[in-house]
Amino acid sequence: MNKLCKATFGEYDSGLQHTDSAKGKYLDCVRSAFDACKTSFMTQAMIGGEAWAKPVPMPDGRLTWQIVGRDSIIILGRDASGILSPEDIQQLIKRPQMQGIGAVGNAGALFTCEKVFGYSQKNAEGWFKTLKKKYPLYKGESGKIEDALAQRIAFAEELRRDGAKYGLVFSR
Repeated sequence: MNKLCKATFGEYDSGLQHTDSAKGKYLDCVRSAFDACKTSFMTQAMIGGEAWAKPVPMPDGRLTWQIVGRDSIIILGRDASGILSPEDIQQLIKRPQMQGIGAVGNAGALFTCEKVFGYSQKNAEGWFKTLKKKYPLYKGESGKIEDALAQRIAFAEELRRDGAKYGLVFSR
């Protein structure tokens, strides 16, 4: 694995030349943190076929990296409206190993929903069931397409607005 890491990352000089400034010192810490996870990153990529290094800001200002494997993410194509569908969020809630979901819209816009500290699958499932009862036409199975569309939009907006209460954070 060490030789594979050297071959993959060998062309990139991750050392910083001038670390005298505060910015340089901070960037050097970020680089060092990434260098520390390169082997597990490469291992996950080799096992799962793909992997992502997710930057995670810490309360003390440091930046660490979390390796996210292919089995923990779903990337979906969507329009640029920024609304992940209720079905997308339902998939995220019902899969305990899944940490987040992303949708790529027009012009490369990325919309995400992630499970954060305080997330409880039981609470999120209960909340989602409540919303499904509140918006019974959201799937568009009624004859009134305008009402179904309005309920679908309201459902998605309520998911985005109140998600943080249940440990789901939406971002754009």
